[in-house]
Amino acid sequence: MSKKLWFDIVNSSHAQFFRPFVEEFNSVNELVITTRDLAETNTLVNDYGVAYRCFGQHWGKNKSMKIMGYLSRSLKMMWCVRGFDYAFTHGSVSPIALKKCYLSKLISFYDNEYADSFSMLGKHSDHFFVPSILEKEAEKVKGKSTILHTFQGFKEQIYLADFEPDKKEIASIPFDSYLVVRPEAWKSDYVNVDKILAYDLTKELVENGHQVVFLSRYGKYPSWMKKEKDIYVPPKAVDGKQLSWFSHGVLTGSGTLAREAGVLGVPSVSFYPCDPLKVDIWMEKNGYIHRSRDIRDILNYLNNAERDTGLLKEAEKVSKDFFKSVGEIIQR
Repeated sequence: MSKKLWFDIVNSSHAQFFRPFVEEFNSVNELVITTRDLAETNTLVNDYGVAYRCFGQHWGKNKSMKIMGYLSRSLKMMWCVRGFDYAFTHGSVSPIALKKCYLSKLISFYDNEYADSFSMLGKHSDHFFVPSILEKEAEKVKGKSTILHTFQGFKEQIYLADFEPDKKEIASIPFDSYLVVRPEAWKSDYVNVDKILAYDLTKELVENGHQVVFLSRYGKYPSWMKKEKDIYVPPKAVDGKQLSWFSHGVLTGSGTLAREAGVLGVPSVSFYPCDPLKVDIWMEKNGYIHRSRDIRDILNYLNNAERDTGLLKEAEKVSKDFFKSVGEIIQR
């Protein structure tokens, strides 16, 4: 039986995650997709090839502004999503209010136990999906009527299961041999950073003979990078998966890109400035991510790092089992 499924996608990483959901459920269900104007979210959702509506923007770290933005955005979306059977979210809390208005169901997914929305979604979702290594944390926050689901592996394996290398997707990159650098997500409410390490790190990499593809965040980066021939800042969004695959290493201040590289088997460095998530601790312990904010240590790691595609080989089974669980819920 066909269902009306609403996906609220408010960040670039969410757009990556929900792509296979659209492919899996679009043929027999009515899909409603809403987004937020932040980073490359809309650009990535454009690639779905389905219609979507954009509501709201990022309201910064001020809690009063965030609450106002949340209420305003939820009210604006009410007419667009009316009558949905299931809402899907990976961190967005707007569906919490609207699922109560429409007496609908909320299915949420999360892997960041430090974010405020982790406890909110755990408490108010009908179905709450987390990686199995977060089961204890999810048990502490889930509501009385929330059904907790755990899955083996990582969310990045779910959307990288069908990955196929294609260098044509990064034809605009002017380097044959390069490293990828992505700064810290300093606007995120769970990120507390005094200094953007990515800028000094990029300078050191170039001085040590590397060419760098610098993925700017929020469209901002130092003016000196424009004059450096060994740094390329893409003017628009590029396929991060392909960019990582053909690189010699990925260095990032946020978790998702580091875990993507780890799943792909590419040498991966996380200089995330806050306490590491449990998913990152597992990846570091098992050699898929190197965590450090020491530039000398990072350079030493890159000189000795090797590829390891172990997680990518397991991704197809992780994804298949995951979608079997989600599909069974929707078909009820």
